[in-house]
Amino acid sequence: MRPLRIGRRETAGSLHDRLAELAPAALTDALTLLKQGRAPRTPQDHKQATYAAKLTRENGELDWSRTQDEIDRRIRAMNPWPGAFTWLPSTEGPRKLKVFSCIQHRRAEAAPGTVVRADKHGVLVAAGDGSVLLREVQLEGRSGCRRGIFSSARWSHRARCWE
Repeated sequence: MRPLRIGRRETAGSLHDRLAELAPAALTDALTLLKQGRAPRTPQDHKQATYAAKLTRENGELDWSRTQDEIDRRIRAMNPWPGAFTWLPSTEGPRKLKVFSCIQHRRAEAAPGTVVRADKHGVLVAAGDGSVLLREVQLEGRSGCRRGIFSSARWSHRARCWE
């Protein structure tokens, strides 16, 4: 078994790709051990085993009452599938905002889910114990809206993201 360090900004997609690069060598090593009769056999500890359900799109919805660390981890874990998202209010009704990356901030200036500020750096949203700066986002119905959305969009100061 070879240890693999998970990077601080690693996403599920980037980890998948790194593991895919290691797989051929690991499979070769495992087949060699099997052929030689030296493959380790470790029974599963059923008391520590857990079931992981299949991910659905709903699993990507952000809960702003969570800590900034939990929100950051959820965004990275859901990238690329099923994708993290939140809801923004608009005159036509709530609009889905896909979130691809964020940066944690310590200050919490408002209730969880409140847009504290929006500028060229991103959208700062209050979380349960601080806030997160949404850096890469895409508004539903738009293609490729990433960092440029912050300076061109009309973000409402103190608007609430729906939970």
